[in-house]
Amino acid sequence: MGKNFFLIFIFAFQAFAYSDEAEFYLEALSEAENSQARNSLEVLYSNALLAAEELGSEYDLKNPGVLKEISGKYRGLSFSEAGASVNHDFFLRLAESRGLNSDTEFFRLLMKENSSFPDLYRKMFSESDFCYTIGGGDFSVMYKRWKAYSSKYPSAYTEFADNSLETMESVVSGNVENMCYSREEVLKSLARFKKENMGAEINSEINDFIARIKSSKCEVKFGLLFSAGGNPPSRSTGRRAFRSQKRLSPFSSFLRPFASFRYRKIFLYCTHDEKTFSFRPV
Repeated sequence: MGKNFFLIFIFAFQAFAYSDEAEFYLEALSEAENSQARNSLEVLYSNALLAAEELGSEYDLKNPGVLKEISGKYRGLSFSEAGASVNHDFFLRLAESRGLNSDTEFFRLLMKENSSFPDLYRKMFSESDFCYTIGGGDFSVMYKRWKAYSSKYPSAYTEFADNSLETMESVVSGNVENMCYSREEVLKSLARFKKENMGAEINSEINDFIARIKSSKCEVKFGLLFSAGGNPPSRSTGRRAFRSQKRLSPFSSFLRPFASFRYRKIFLYCTHDEKTFSFRPV
């Protein structure tokens, strides 16, 4: 009897502790909304992230009844069958009414970044794998915006700002495993990034990456990514890759909405001669 009671007590304690983050978030949210003074929302936002992670794993969100109940209880969080996340639009409105300028600018910047994802940083080519992309002009624009934010508010949301900047700098310096596009396209994108960010400290590492690419002393795999609505970097390589794609899966176009991206994954490896690049289905 005593042993069973002890086990019940332990399980009850674990269940109570498991919901601490979500309940603490609601208390902090109430304090922020009812405060007469404007205060930073950074801690509240961190609480929201922890609460979303906890609730997403604690509840069966594929159950419509559970999904409806939990969606009405935890304001500021969004729920779907896929999981729980922070509602950045909610936090932007809260920042405008109760937060500081650093909060408002952070959530505006975060929403702009999320609207560009995944093209800004990376693209999925299978259920669990992805390659990185420099993302055209948006990539450089977001890099400059995050740099400007960090300079203007050096003590605000440093973990989040640093993470975005470090991710982008890892891509342009070649500290990633896979690049989505061909070697020529990556070189063009790197040159454009340097031109648009003249004087940036990362440019020295970009120069090293460019030198490695041109000398073929690179460990990065360059690839062509085909997905719905995607465009190949060049016509010649695109035609060759498309022929390989059709040989891999003749019915992929018919099953495009349903087929896994893994059937259309093609890598382009570093070689000494651009003309000897070979496409290999993985």
